[in-house]
Order: sequence, then C-alpha cells, then structure tokens
Amino acid sequence: MNQELQNQKVDIIVSTLKASFGYVPLAGGILAEVIGNIIPNQRIDRIANLVGILTEKVKDIEEDIIKQKMQLSEYVDLFEDCCWAVSRALTVERKEHIANVFVNGLKDEEVNLSNHKRILNILNQLDDIDLIFIKYYILSTWMHNEAREYFYLHEEILTEKKVYLGAGAEQHYDREYYLMHKRHIYSLGLIEHDKDATQVEQNEFKKLKATWLSVLVLNEIGQLPEDFPYK
Repeated sequence: MNQELQNQKVDIIVSTLKASFGYVPLAGGILAEVIGNIIPNQRIDRIANLVGILTEKVKDIEEDIIKQKMQLSEYVDLFEDCCWAVSRALTVERKEHIANVFVNGLKDEEVNLSNHKRILNILNQLDDIDLIFIKYYILSTWMHNEAREYFYLHEEILTEKKVYLGAGAEQHYDREYYLMHKRHIYSLGLIEHDKDATQVEQNEFKKLKATWLSVLVLNEIGQLPEDFPYK
C-alpha cells in the first residue's frame, strides 16, 4: 500500500479522535494504525468513528494490555473482521453491535476468540428486522410482559401477515417477506419450534421460541435486556 495513502487514512481517524476526546488515547492510536493498513480508502469515512466508539468501550482495560493483545495475530484477525463488517455498516447502532463483539473478544482469553468470530459471522447474516424478531422471541420465551410491550412497539413488523382467499400478489409477497425472516433466523439456530407444535404449525412457522444461541448473540452485541433473568 502507498505509504502516503495509509498515512492519510490514519490522519482521518486521528482527527476524529481529537474531535471526540481532545486528544488521542493510546488505545485509539494503536487501533487507528491497524485500520489504516486494512480498510480500502473509499470505506474509511464509514469507520472513522469506530476507534472513538472502541476507545470509549475499552476504558476499563489497561492500555498496556490492549497494546500487548494487539501484537497477537489472533486479536488483530478479530479486529480486521470487525473493521470489514463496520465498513459495510449503514447505521450507528450496527457499528455499536460490531464494536461490542470486538470488545468482548478483547476482554476474553486468546483461546476463546474463535467463539467471538463465529458470533460476528452470525451477526453479519442478520439485518435489523431479523434482530427485532430475535429479541421478540427472547422476550416471549422468558419475559412475557416485556414481550407484549415490545410487540406493540414493533407491531407492523411482528404482526403475522395472513393471506385470504382471492388475495392479490402483494399480500402473498408481504407474507413471504414476513416468513423469510423467520425461516432465516430458524436456519441459523436462533429460534426453534416449541415442543408441542403440530406439524402444520411447524410448516407455517408458528409456536416458535428463542434458543440459547440467540441469547448469546444478543448478549454479545449489547442488546439483551438489562433485566434478563439469566444473564
């Protein structure tokens, strides 16, 4: 890579840190250098604030530990994966989710980093609507009162799309979009059929409940309810 171009990338990130903090924390400088090496120039604007987010989240980790871990290829590899994911992220919320995966990995032992990479891989396959469905099923499985409130908050997305006799193509499309999200998160092992679901209910993706994998994923990205009973 052209050294001048790499320096420009780092300068952008460092400028963002200075604007946010008034200075460049050591952890921020370390991460900025790594980002400058791996992210294409046309994507740098999307992740210029990533280091700022991470710097806030790693305040409770000693800077020497961060520096030491970022010398290890396993942690750099996880960070690179997170950077690529952030470079495609369109919302601040998604960047926060990805940053949480990296921070949890940074706090964990080297031997467990593959678990965080797997969670990141699952997250990369989920969109915002998928996450709404997953959180709803977690609430409806373990926190029924909160599930009702959450359903009304996202009623348009979560309400079952039914098709009646003589329905037009648009109604069929709406139902397929609705089922598409359920089928997808089911295929990833994030929801499952209730044990007493009939074959018809299974075919129509009714009587579903969350799995512990869905709890793990939402906990990793910081989206599990604070009062979840099994944290």
